[in-house]
Amino acid sequence: MKVETVLPLGKLDPGLCETVEPLDLDGYFEGAKRVERIEIVSAVAIAFPRSPTVTAQVAWTLQKLSHGRLSLGLGTQVKGHVERRYGMKWVPSGPWLRAYTQAVRAVSHADHTGEQPAHEGEHYSISLMVPLFDPGPLEKPDIPIAIAGVKTYMLRVAGEVGNGLRPHPICTPQYIDAVMRPAIADGVARSDRKPYELEITVAPLSQRHPLRSCWKSTSAKCAHASRSTRLRRHTGLPSTITAIPTLRLNSRNCRKRSAGTRCQAASAMRC
Repeated sequence: MKVETVLPLGKLDPGLCETVEPLDLDGYFEGAKRVERIEIVSAVAIAFPRSPTVTAQVAWTLQKLSHGRLSLGLGTQVKGHVERRYGMKWVPSGPWLRAYTQAVRAVSHADHTGEQPAHEGEHYSISLMVPLFDPGPLEKPDIPIAIAGVKTYMLRVAGEVGNGLRPHPICTPQYIDAVMRPAIADGVARSDRKPYELEITVAPLSQRHPLRSCWKSTSAKCAHASRSTRLRRHTGLPSTITAIPTLRLNSRNCRKRSAGTRCQAASAMRC
């Protein structure tokens, strides 16, 4: 089992209630030289606003700095963000991310071999690299790519072209077993691999707040989830009947702690 944590790079999560001291990346990568088992993961980088060539070369840099311990996580974001925050035209995300992943791998292969990249498809046509911008080979050139996905098409894409899957934190174990695993197996069957070769990394949601903020924040999320029947249908979110006892239990645990201390309350949107 692997344990994953988040490196604080500033206030990246709008749910944060206080300032987080940015991580000293120079110190982190310096430490990576001496610690052989720590991996660095992008969980996840939003793919579409970046050219596959840019992503491949940023990944090259991180792979070099981490001494071959990068896992490149890629996700799509949703239509509203792609169109209105990134100013791009939306097309179906599953075929788009499949092509994107293949294009990143084509550029990475060209960087390592010195050949010209060779990716031709509906979404990207990449065929040029010049010595000035070619970073050269890596000691460990095979960078695993994990795909963020929830619905069946993207899960098949992860099985087909990815090395791993990063489910959304609100997915339940039942949804993973009943929907995700069969779809992944379907995708893996289209490539020359086995399902166990694809790593599933789950990061459950949790809240860390003082008691009152903790209760209000988690209750609000639960109430929002209970109103979204469509989301429950697709992801297996617990209903209010299941969620409220969970919140009560957490509330009692929080009250047992001394005043002013912080508590960790598990979200009702369990994974």
